Amino acid sequence: MEQGVDLVVASVEAVWPQLRQAPGPWLAAGEARRLERIADAGRAREFVASRCLMRLLLSAHTGYDRGWWHWVLDAPENATPMVQACRIDGAQLHLNLSHSQGLLACALSHHAVGVDLEVQRGRPRRDLAGLMDLVCSPKERSSLLELPDDAARQRAFTQLWTLKESYFKWRGTGLDLACLPKLCSRGERQGGALACCASGSGDWAGRAYDVAICTGDLPVKVRAVALAGVKIQELGQSPSNLMLEYEA
Repeated sequence: MEQGVDLVVASVEAVWPQLRQAPGPWLAAGEARRLERIADAGRAREFVASRCLMRLLLSAHTGYDRGWWHWVLDAPENATPMVQACRIDGAQLHLNLSHSQGLLACALSHHAVGVDLEVQRGRPRRDLAGLMDLVCSPKERSSLLELPDDAARQRAFTQLWTLKESYFKWRGTGLDLACLPKLCSRGERQGGALACCASGSGDWAGRAYDVAICTGDLPVKVRAVALAGVKIQELGQSPSNLMLEYEA
């Protein structure tokens, strides 16, 4: 059995024109309060666009065609968005979102789900060795050090980060720094596995990105969703299933 996840990846610029369709204010009170605390203009635009994209995905998933702005989402601190109220009834839906450098990812499932998206940096991290100590298990660190150059290590490190971040977002606990280096990604399921994940990648305006989805016990079946009126970013690499487990 697999767990189905609707996934959409888009840029802020592709989503922004949709905001003109809303007849009035549409952010829920909790979302508006969080937006007021975001000082950086770029991060604020990402926040607004991601909340719009989530509502567009909800409308596409449920077939609701009377306006995405009718969805009301709760915005708990450091937690996944929740459907608080809407104009239609339906099964409980679980949501998660991520944004990085103008790119957005939203995931929807009938079970708990976590998603993380990271745009690859324009230059290698200066202290990658220190970050590997913080994030990677001993086996992962050894694998990274065997790669031929800094660029390859940077790319592989970002892929690992998205996997682990999606796991903590699926759990809804926030990052556990003590747990990070104990987690190890594997390509096959074995005894002691903690969670199933899927990892994919793509390109946005010449900038590579990685995206990961975590669903817990069931393997992930990702359905890339196209939204009317929004230019969607196609994944250049179909998501592949991986496992996270504690390294012995």
